[in-house]
Amino acid sequence: MDLLDTSKLVRWLVAATLIAVFAWVNIRGAKAVGDSSKVFAAMVFTPFIIMIVLAAVKWAANPVPFWQPLTPPDTGLMGAFGLGLFIVMYNYLGWDGVSTILEEIRNPLKVIPKAMLIAVPLVILAYLLPVVAGLSAGVDYARWGDSVNFPELARAIGGRWLGIWVALGGMFCAMGLFNAMILSNSRLPFVFAADRYLPSRYVQRHPKYGTPYRAVILSAVIYALLVVGPFETLAVTTVLLYGVSLILQFVALIVLRVKAPDMPRPFRIPGGLLGVIVVALLPVSIIVLAVRGTVLEEGATFLMLAGLLLASAPVAFVVLSALFKRGQADTLSHELTSGSHD
Repeated sequence: MDLLDTSKLVRWLVAATLIAVFAWVNIRGAKAVGDSSKVFAAMVFTPFIIMIVLAAVKWAANPVPFWQPLTPPDTGLMGAFGLGLFIVMYNYLGWDGVSTILEEIRNPLKVIPKAMLIAVPLVILAYLLPVVAGLSAGVDYARWGDSVNFPELARAIGGRWLGIWVALGGMFCAMGLFNAMILSNSRLPFVFAADRYLPSRYVQRHPKYGTPYRAVILSAVIYALLVVGPFETLAVTTVLLYGVSLILQFVALIVLRVKAPDMPRPFRIPGGLLGVIVVALLPVSIIVLAVRGTVLEEGATFLMLAGLLLASAPVAFVVLSALFKRGQADTLSHELTSGSHD
């Protein structure tokens, strides 16, 4: 463990090995990712459920106002809200990622809404209840994220055995999240290549599993390069970039509703154009509030990296269009072979 803490090379080798393993799982297809995610979820939820139950029993015997104080000392409500909102947004990233693998799921129009209705409440409880349990453990909240984390809180609630179990659960949680992230993000290079913005070799699918394995490998290489950065910088930058992409998606949603009102839509937001605008304004407002609160509390330094990455997008578009697209019409490939279907 000391070697992981002191050697950047060893940390990178461990991370790169894990990335390679999950790339291999993704090459086997969406079903393999889904099956492994079930195992990871069981490993994550079990120790946290025990932690929550033990904390509730202890709190019932000795009730304390764990919700006080509402904000940290010397931190305004807006600053605390903005910074906390960024972390919440980071934890809730990726709900739109399922759109990139819809063609690899049988009957997605029925399965996806049902899965969302089940998953959203579960995710909310999975974040909320362990935090409440930790706050009731009697450990100074100001030390959270510094010398105290969920394994330490679990240890304070249930003993050393529970702390170890929660730590292992956290590892499986990270594995499951990353596994799903590769699944959704690796389909983007595949579509770019099918639309001739990347070399055509990234359209090639695995002869046995029917997955875009070259695109999966490309995504894994990019992750291996990004893993050298500090988590805090990556988290805040990721949220900001993701927020900008969401804003673009909502702009496209409104524009398409105006310019193509009769377009076939399996999922249609009710309320006409006004309903679409109202639905779009809420998340956009949250993104703006999160950025403002973080700038007020932490300064605008984090915006520099995000700004550079955002500025690189139009440059990359021009370069890729000149190298590969060269004025050719869009020719998206919409079908994956049945070997990758869930």
